[in-house]
Amino acid sequence: MNSFYVLFGTLDKFNNSSNFCTNMLTKSKIRDIMLYMKRVILKEMLAFPALGVLCLLYTACPQPNPLYGTWSDNRGNTFSFYDDGTFNARVTIDEDTDSYEGNYSVLLNALTLSCTNVELRVVTEWDIRGNMLYLEWTNEERVAVSMTLYKVSN
Repeated sequence: MNSFYVLFGTLDKFNNSSNFCTNMLTKSKIRDIMLYMKRVILKEMLAFPALGVLCLLYTACPQPNPLYGTWSDNRGNTFSFYDDGTFNARVTIDEDTDSYEGNYSVLLNALTLSCTNVELRVVTEWDIRGNMLYLEWTNEERVAVSMTLYKVSN
């Protein structure tokens, strides 16, 4: 109750009126408030045009694919992804090394590798944490190998 009185008592003094409720919403006061709001909003809109342009440019520019570059591990597995949608891979399974090349596509965290030198299509889930790429490779004999590859070049 006291805070209510203090708030409206302060407003009454600000308004220079003994009856706050009847004098507050006159047409001239409403007009003054609306003009003030228009000026404030217009200033805010004009104050940050550069920020708006930067936001627009950032969202309009495509981001590079994080897969681009060469990835390798200590077992001899190497994957190279290029910006034109092609890849080269050297995969070692049970001391047998095979080379693959072809096209790749990414949809969210699904990676599809379509080989052109052998009849093979690998669909795997991929994840990058720091400089490590996690994926699972399945060869022609349907042998699956989980890989942790480290980025060695861009």
